[in-house]
Amino acid sequence: MNKYMNKKNLVLLGVLAILLIVTYIYQGPYQDWKKGQDNNFLSEVNIEDLTKIEISKAEATTTIALEKDDQGWKLAGSKEFYIKDNINKDLKQSLEDAKNSEFEIISSNSDNKQEFETGSNGTIVTFYQNGGNSIKFVVGKLGPNFSSSYISRPKIDETYLVNTEFSRVFNNKHWVDSAIFNDDKSEVSRLRFQYPETEFIVEKEGEEWSGISPYSFNVSQEKIEKILDVMTNLNSADIPAQQFKGTGLEKHLIIVEASGENLNNTLMIGEKNKKDLYYAKKAKSDNIYLVKEEDRNILKQSIEDLR
Repeated sequence: MNKYMNKKNLVLLGVLAILLIVTYIYQGPYQDWKKGQDNNFLSEVNIEDLTKIEISKAEATTTIALEKDDQGWKLAGSKEFYIKDNINKDLKQSLEDAKNSEFEIISSNSDNKQEFETGSNGTIVTFYQNGGNSIKFVVGKLGPNFSSSYISRPKIDETYLVNTEFSRVFNNKHWVDSAIFNDDKSEVSRLRFQYPETEFIVEKEGEEWSGISPYSFNVSQEKIEKILDVMTNLNSADIPAQQFKGTGLEKHLIIVEASGENLNNTLMIGEKNKKDLYYAKKAKSDNIYLVKEEDRNILKQSIEDLR
């Protein structure tokens, strides 16, 4: 009998222990987790339903706007400035991580927002969804494990720690591919230079370059090599607002065409901006770039300059 009672008591003690554990989890960690989930203002966002994303530094005057079309995310207002594949992947993954993350309250004091960079020094992100709904939040600095981020909203006191790399994704400065040309310069056999007052052509015969129009003239092979480098391996210094007004591109100040049997690169360069960068575009695209002054100067030539 005692043996039977001891066994029964052990079973009852085991059941009691399980109930105590369940109660502890429900009243403690589970409630903390549920509270963290309740704080998650991104839990209902679906990246497939997003139509536009705006990113800006709170103290900045410019905003990066991304819009989605059938081919993916691109700079708003542009035709072909699609974001890089790796950034697109990181954007999608970071949102999925945020949706499934606990929003742990780190601070309920608005004065601490500056410390976590979720105040006026943060990055403001706005998601626009189908139907016109939008949600705005502030991304702060990386969390202590460098795979989490501090985030908040503009009109709340709380700052949350979230298991997502939002800080790295939305503080990125290079959303699109900066390459304008990326070709093999050995493919080029003809260069045409056009300016408001003159036009001339140089061609390659064998391994030597020489001028052929408007008359025959000698050229420096070294100078031609520098031009070829720009016309086949050129990166933009920055991406400006995609509007032609004020660029000077319609004046055809500089047009250089590098062509060959399987290649045709034409670049137009206009005026410079306040940062001494020059507006530029390819003949085959309406995308507007900014190029360095040194690259522009290499393409600003005369027959005498090339000798």
